[in-house]
Amino acid sequence: MYFPSDEPIRRGRESFPRKVPALHDLPKPVQRAIQQHHSPDDIRTLLDIPPQRYPLRHTIWRYEFNLGWRRTPPRLLVFGANAITLVEGTDAHTTYFIPLDGLLSIRLVTVLLYSTVQFEWRDSARSGALVHRLQIQLNTIGLRMVEPELDQARTWIAAHSGVQDTPVETEPPAAASVRDFPLKFTNFTRSSLLSEEAVWVGVYEPAIREAGRWGRPIAPNRAIVLTGQHLIVVSDRENAQSTSSTDSYLIDRWFCPRAQITQAIFDKQNGVTWLTLWLGDATCQHRLPLLEPRADLLQSALNRWLVNQAAQVAHS
Repeated sequence: MYFPSDEPIRRGRESFPRKVPALHDLPKPVQRAIQQHHSPDDIRTLLDIPPQRYPLRHTIWRYEFNLGWRRTPPRLLVFGANAITLVEGTDAHTTYFIPLDGLLSIRLVTVLLYSTVQFEWRDSARSGALVHRLQIQLNTIGLRMVEPELDQARTWIAAHSGVQDTPVETEPPAAASVRDFPLKFTNFTRSSLLSEEAVWVGVYEPAIREAGRWGRPIAPNRAIVLTGQHLIVVSDRENAQSTSSTDSYLIDRWFCPRAQITQAIFDKQNGVTWLTLWLGDATCQHRLPLLEPRADLLQSALNRWLVNQAAQVAHS
């Protein structure tokens, strides 16, 4: 059943995302919204995400404040052959269309039974195209249906990127093996890889904070890996200071297709090296802090990674 927007928040199993067998099982407005972007043969999966209710939290220093609750509308997530579409509300009042060739990054955040899926994309590959961001809240039970579809999307992007899975030679010291990461990061890094996707370079960076007794947290524990087709970042929210109980269970995974990284800049400030990644024709940026010797290792490998990529694109 597809719940109308005025339904109360469902609990237990009724709050879990579920697959919809066929397009005709949906309300007519939702069907029409989907048909504007997908043909029936193009649709792989229709996923019904019931309304969710979750707390709005704000952290100041190391203290977390609850600012109330937010309710999300019923959502229908469509995974097609080369695009993803989200329809909100049984009246289809809002529709988001995400072409896979414009997808800049995917982010999965999980803490106990609460999860979010975040997409970052451009409408087209033309220079100056706007960057859009979308966050979808769902019960963690639903990730077992979402993650295989995201893997399919990442596989499609890799196959159409024009970048071959050519290893990058690294200079000493050799890149740390994923199995040398703390167990939690080893497991989540391995589960984040596509089938037969190998890690070329991987670094684990413990939590970073400013110098001094009262130095504020800069970054949580984090693993950064380069593969043939992705840059993957796995992090938690533990930052070497007091953390809430839920922070101990949070895992944040960020996937960026290799072909979307157009520039990487390393800038050292106050003993911390900041890596700035420019995505999608330099229309979007992300920053990651690093310490030595991980910064030097990643800089050498990432520069080779991008040079290798540019050479392949030039000859494609």
